[in-house]
Amino acid sequence: MRKNNLYRTVLAILFLNISGCKTEEEKSMVFEIHNEMNAELSKVQVVAAGFPTSRLLVEKENLSAGNTYQQSVRFKSLPDSEGSYELKLTEATQTRTFRFGYFTNGAAFDKRFSLRVKKDTVLVESVRRELWR
Repeated sequence: MRKNNLYRTVLAILFLNISGCKTEEEKSMVFEIHNEMNAELSKVQVVAAGFPTSRLLVEKENLSAGNTYQQSVRFKSLPDSEGSYELKLTEATQTRTFRFGYFTNGAAFDKRFSLRVKKDTVLVESVRRELWR
């Protein structure tokens, strides 16, 4: 009888442990940057611009025309403050900055951003994440 109870207890602990674990996808967000211009971007950066600190989340050198770059970023990389994201595009003759999205207290509201870089603008699509289960 004791072996049976021990067996059930071990199974219950394993089940609770597995069901309580978050997958890597649940701990991170994805930035996908599409260069839809006819020119190369010499540097692309995504910065979490919080107050009083900011953090570099994504950096890619030489993103050629028509190509896409994707990077996963862990949520704990966000500053423990409130802010938005900045997309910094460095081209041959200029640097442009676009703000998008929002985070608060180090928590991101989105789990995926798709940024389509055009000649004069950036189109942003996002997928919200489920904050509470």
